[in-house]
Amino acid sequence: MSLKVRDIENLWKKYENLAKMTKDEGLINLIESQGQRILECSYSQKESEPFCGIGGLVEYSLELLKICKNLNETLKYEIIPQSMIKVCLLTDLGRIG
Repeated sequence: MSLKVRDIENLWKKYENLAKMTKDEGLINLIESQGQRILECSYSQKESEPFCGIGGLVEYSLELLKICKNLNETLKYEIIPQSMIKVCLLTDLGRIG
Protein backbone atom coordinates (compact mmCIF):
# COMPACT_ATOMS: atom_id res chain seq x y z
CA MET A 1 0.00 0.00 0.00
CA SER A 2 1.34 3.45 -0.81
CA LEU A 3 0.94 6.60 1.24
CA LYS A 4 -1.54 9.22 0.17
CA VAL A 5 -0.07 12.04 -1.90
CA ARG A 6 -1.15 15.38 -0.48
CA ASP A 7 -1.04 18.92 -1.82
CA ILE A 8 1.34 19.96 0.96
CA GLU A 9 1.65 23.57 -0.16
CA ASN A 10 -2.11 24.12 -0.22
CA LEU A 11 -2.64 22.36 3.12
CA TRP A 12 0.04 24.50 4.75
CA LYS A 13 -1.39 27.77 3.36
CA LYS A 14 -4.79 26.92 4.83
CA TYR A 15 -3.27 25.93 8.18
CA GLU A 16 -1.09 29.03 8.38
CA ASN A 17 -3.93 31.37 7.35
CA LEU A 18 -6.20 29.91 10.00
CA ALA A 19 -3.53 30.49 12.64
CA LYS A 20 -3.24 34.10 11.52
CA MET A 21 -7.03 34.54 11.71
CA THR A 22 -6.87 33.94 15.46
CA LYS A 23 -4.61 37.00 15.89
CA ASP A 24 -2.89 35.07 18.69
CA GLU A 25 0.78 36.03 18.51
CA GLY A 26 1.85 32.99 20.56
CA LEU A 27 0.09 30.61 18.17
CA ILE A 28 1.42 32.42 15.11
CA ASN A 29 4.98 32.33 16.49
CA LEU A 30 4.64 28.63 17.29
CA ILE A 31 3.42 27.87 13.77
CA GLU A 32 6.25 29.90 12.26
CA SER A 33 8.97 28.34 14.42
CA GLN A 34 7.75 24.74 14.21
CA GLY A 35 6.14 24.83 10.77
CA GLN A 36 8.52 22.41 9.10
CA ARG A 37 8.06 19.82 11.85
CA ILE A 38 4.27 20.26 11.87
CA LEU A 39 4.04 19.86 8.11
CA GLU A 40 6.26 16.77 8.00
CA CYS A 41 4.41 15.04 10.82
CA SER A 42 2.08 12.14 10.22
CA TYR A 43 -1.09 11.88 12.30
CA SER A 44 -1.04 8.09 12.13
CA GLN A 45 1.82 5.63 11.84
CA LYS A 46 -0.22 2.91 10.11
CA GLU A 47 -0.44 3.13 6.33
CA SER A 48 -3.92 1.63 6.42
CA GLU A 49 -5.26 4.53 8.51
CA PRO A 50 -6.22 7.96 7.23
CA PHE A 51 -3.85 10.90 7.72
CA CYS A 52 -0.74 8.72 7.54
CA GLY A 53 2.35 10.26 5.99
CA ILE A 54 3.77 13.72 5.41
CA GLY A 55 1.12 16.39 5.93
CA GLY A 56 -1.17 14.00 7.78
CA LEU A 57 -1.27 16.05 10.97
CA VAL A 58 -2.11 19.24 9.09
CA GLU A 59 -4.78 17.50 7.02
CA TYR A 60 -6.27 15.95 10.17
CA SER A 61 -6.40 19.34 11.91
CA LEU A 62 -8.18 20.93 8.95
CA GLU A 63 -10.71 18.09 8.75
CA LEU A 64 -11.31 18.34 12.49
CA LEU A 65 -12.03 22.05 12.11
CA LYS A 66 -14.60 21.35 9.38
CA ILE A 67 -16.37 18.90 11.68
CA CYS A 68 -16.30 21.34 14.60
CA LYS A 69 -17.73 24.14 12.46
CA ASN A 70 -20.54 21.86 11.26
CA LEU A 71 -21.36 20.73 14.80
CA ASN A 72 -21.28 24.30 16.07
CA GLU A 73 -23.71 25.38 13.37
CA THR A 74 -25.98 22.33 13.60
CA LEU A 75 -26.22 22.34 17.39
CA LYS A 76 -26.31 26.14 17.61
CA TYR A 77 -23.54 26.29 20.23
CA GLU A 78 -22.29 29.74 19.13
CA ILE A 79 -18.66 28.91 19.91
CA ILE A 80 -16.24 31.67 18.94
CA PRO A 81 -14.55 30.69 15.63
CA GLN A 82 -11.09 31.68 16.90
CA SER A 83 -11.48 29.23 19.79
CA MET A 84 -12.41 26.38 17.47
CA ILE A 85 -9.45 27.17 15.24
CA LYS A 86 -7.00 27.18 18.16
CA VAL A 87 -8.28 23.89 19.53
CA CYS A 88 -8.23 22.15 16.16
CA LEU A 89 -4.76 23.39 15.19
CA LEU A 90 -3.22 22.57 18.56
CA THR A 91 -5.05 19.48 19.79
CA ASP A 92 -2.56 16.92 18.45
CA LEU A 93 0.52 19.10 18.11
CA GLY A 94 2.33 16.90 20.64
CA ARG A 95 2.69 14.32 17.86
CA ILE A 96 5.57 16.33 16.39
CA GLY A 97 7.68 15.11 19.30
